[in-house]
Amino acid sequence: MPKKKPSPAKPKAEKHAFDGFVNFYLTKTDKDAIGEHVFTAQGCLDFVNEMLEAGYAFKVAYDDYSDCPAVMMIGERTKVFNKGKIMSARHADLLKAFTILYYQHVHLSQSEDWDKEEAKPFDFDW
Repeated sequence: MPKKKPSPAKPKAEKHAFDGFVNFYLTKTDKDAIGEHVFTAQGCLDFVNEMLEAGYAFKVAYDDYSDCPAVMMIGERTKVFNKGKIMSARHADLLKAFTILYYQHVHLSQSEDWDKEEAKPFDFDW
């Protein structure tokens, strides 16, 4: 029986080096909007799949400090925006944490570009 030839692998996009965390602060209005539109399991999977295809990576871990799950969206292999940046969200309800990521990515950033002045509100230059 002849051996099966492996299919040629697609070349991966270059993996970007870490470039920092992105800070978004949610107002009461933001939190209310998120609460009204919490992902279903299928909606969450659709969002994650779309972002994976766009070159993002995800990490889910338990945050001992906040005592809840934390989800991170990483611009690991993106082609246009957010190269090497990490955005995170925490919530006791995992689907709500993913909804917060979606809200930050689509509604709080401009054109899904996390690199904006308002995202860095603190000046550490004493």
